[in-house]
Amino acid sequence: MSSSLAVLTDALASSTLSAREVSHTMLDQARRLTNSEQGFAAAIDLRTGELLAHAITRSLATDFDIRNEAGRAVFPEPRDGAFGDVWGHVLNTKEPLCTTDANTHPAADHPSGGARTLREFLAVPAMSGDRLVGELA
Repeated sequence: MSSSLAVLTDALASSTLSAREVSHTMLDQARRLTNSEQGFAAAIDLRTGELLAHAITRSLATDFDIRNEAGRAVFPEPRDGAFGDVWGHVLNTKEPLCTTDANTHPAADHPSGGARTLREFLAVPAMSGDRLVGELA
């Protein structure tokens, strides 16, 4: 764990890494610590309010109906001011979420239907003071 924290500290303190590179480092370390096959690191676009994944595993893009716009992974837009699904629950509440069955969580919403590859789900909101800036899952 301490080696992961050292890697993350270096990445966050770096003035040469892009947001995408820092996001990939965060996702790699989070997946390593949790032994997860899937995950994403995303930030809220301050201009549009959209959640943009700077790093995401391919299967999650399918599970969460992520669209690819000009090389950007964009989560579905908020409906009635709230993000949908279990990933959106974390953003809406600004609270972490840990569940062993994401498909039956009350916030679960899979518009395209079908079976998900996602079962367990662990996510935390990314905060800057009191301001929500993204999510790591």
